[in-house]
Amino acid sequence: MSRRLEWPLLLVLVPVLCNAVWLWPELLGMPSQADTAFHGLMIEQASAALADGRSPVDFWIPQLEFGFPQFLYYQHLPHLFVVAMHRVLGGSVELLSVFHGVRWLLLVAFPLTVYWSARQLDWSPREAAVAAAASSLISGDARFGFEYNSYIWRGFGLYTQLWAMHLSFFAVALLSRVLKTGNGYLSATLCLAALALSQLLYAYMIAVTAVLVLLVHGGPRAWAVRGVRLAMLGLVSLSLSAYMIIPFLTQQAYLSTFPVLPGASGGFSAISAGLFSSSILDHGRWPVLSVLFVLSLVVALPLALRHADVKARRALLGVVVWAVLCFGARSNGAGSLMLGMYGADVSFRFIGALELFAILLIGLGGGWLWQQVERLVHRMIVPNTSAMSWRAALPALPGAVVLLIILIPALRERRAFYASNARWIHQTQTALREDTDLHSVLTSLSALAGEGVYAGRAYAGRPNDFGGTMRVGPVLRVADVVKARSLPALVPPYQGLSLNTEMAWQFSDASAAQFDLFDVRYAIVPHDAQVPTFFTPFLQTNSYGVYRVATRGFTSWITAEDRRPARTQTRLLRENVAWLKSEAAEQRSFIRWDYPADGASVAAVTSPPSACVQRGQSTDAYVGRDSIVSDVRCDAAGVLLFKTSYHPNWRVTANGVPVHTFMVSPSFLAAEIPSGAQRVIAIYRVTPGKHALLGLGLFVLAVLVVARDRLDAPARWLERRVAAQDG
Repeated sequence: MSRRLEWPLLLVLVPVLCNAVWLWPELLGMPSQADTAFHGLMIEQASAALADGRSPVDFWIPQLEFGFPQFLYYQHLPHLFVVAMHRVLGGSVELLSVFHGVRWLLLVAFPLTVYWSARQLDWSPREAAVAAAASSLISGDARFGFEYNSYIWRGFGLYTQLWAMHLSFFAVALLSRVLKTGNGYLSATLCLAALALSQLLYAYMIAVTAVLVLLVHGGPRAWAVRGVRLAMLGLVSLSLSAYMIIPFLTQQAYLSTFPVLPGASGGFSAISAGLFSSSILDHGRWPVLSVLFVLSLVVALPLALRHADVKARRALLGVVVWAVLCFGARSNGAGSLMLGMYGADVSFRFIGALELFAILLIGLGGGWLWQQVERLVHRMIVPNTSAMSWRAALPALPGAVVLLIILIPALRERRAFYASNARWIHQTQTALREDTDLHSVLTSLSALAGEGVYAGRAYAGRPNDFGGTMRVGPVLRVADVVKARSLPALVPPYQGLSLNTEMAWQFSDASAAQFDLFDVRYAIVPHDAQVPTFFTPFLQTNSYGVYRVATRGFTSWITAEDRRPARTQTRLLRENVAWLKSEAAEQRSFIRWDYPADGASVAAVTSPPSACVQRGQSTDAYVGRDSIVSDVRCDAAGVLLFKTSYHPNWRVTANGVPVHTFMVSPSFLAAEIPSGAQRVIAIYRVTPGKHALLGLGLFVLAVLVVARDRLDAPARWLERRVAAQDG
């Protein structure tokens, strides 16, 4: 790309500036019912882990789904970036303000990313400008794609996908350069590793796309050389991200997965219906981008077929392949290519890759239209000049105006959409400020759960019960505000990654035994709600009632006479739900699970009941972020329950001696404790080998920086061999 300013970039600045203004309310950082709150919590916990000297890449988050090691399974580079920026700024800007500032910048700058990437892919300035101008104007039907509803406050809050959206364009551009020229290994591998650490699914999609880029032109001999380059890129980038990917795969049994559900019928009809639906690009408005997309198909097809145009072939092949994987593969299982990693059909998320190539294709068609207008005006204004003057450049301006006029309906629809987003944000801000009763409730609960103090979980209902009626503003629920305060709570899960995810939905607020099981000590209900008799008034306001419920604490003695194997999560979930609905929880009779069971564990067994359920004592001394301390006493050996999700990374000692841990219903942690007075300490440990893999990645990065000019040596050797054979 030329070092001089390319004036078609001015067209790109229109949506950039519009988005900067229209999305300004995102910087207010209001509590959200979307995943934005979930990402904010992870950022806060990562910052706390770093401040405490714990590993910021593998730690326990007690607020999530009864406790879960989120960073062991979830891409976390975008979160750690915010933590790093907060420290670079010396803490002068509040941590979550940095988070929302990063979100806003990524939303605003996306068209610039598309422009730069398209230029690297040899799109002309006009083609790149049209693609970039259209990129942030997509209006999808809540498809989790590149439309901004996936990211903003009123939408889904997909923060890591926001990073992946940028990195995907960068990756395609940098990959193409390496495969074509053998230059730029360092930037390409860093981009691919960052993508894997930001969004694993998008890294997978770009890996598939890389094969398409490799095959888009040339013959088998050219493919062989490019294949060596691609293998080198893959090997190095995987080395950089192995510290997350390998533990993710080896510990996957403790990540909640879902069975593959039958999708819509595949075939050509499903693909064409999805591909040519206006709801992909222009849901609820004039189909301006859809018209440009169809025009682009008409323009690109002859170029790809008759003239072997690489740009057209690349864009068309990407659109076709990802349309097939997104819309046409669900019924035959081909859309479940990520099954081994996610355990579910994720083909609906392939819409992101389809939109990536649709954006690039729109650039080709829009650039062609721009060129036609320019030629027409050129013949009218400067028919006989070849000099590069202002009169020669002037005909290009009407083309830009025509494209801008075409995009105006999309800009107007986006303005209205963001206006409603801003209105809801301001209404929520006002409602939170004026709801003094809620402020009193949260202040009281926060005082109970101060720094280093655990006071039990809170409960503010679910969306399908009274929790759905306790609202603050147009969409926010009280439970969302409780989550935003980072209070330990039984709340509907954000993503459902823990094996205990379903328990939040199965919880019965009419059962004292279940309050004890999940250590829910405080219930927030409407002020006039009818409550069970075991509720004790704690705080009453004009709008809310807060009640205390007696529990045995975070740890308690149980009996685990029933021991069963579980080879699959389906059986584990089904039997745990049945157990929860029985009287077993009230009797403190738990199922001891051998999970994941191997082939030898096929029969259920029973063991003698423990006397500690009646005679044992347990007192919580400390419940922290990744450690639990309890003083217990029993004149016999027994089983101690920790009311947090089971994971093999927990290590438990009794008076300093390691004891055996295992899973009990409902996927909670338990340990065998010897008789007598014991100080029991449970500590979450970093996954074995994770830090070693991180060190290996840093070493590979150092080698990459030093030897980046020699990484193409194998490909060039093969290229010389191919040339010699041809000679």
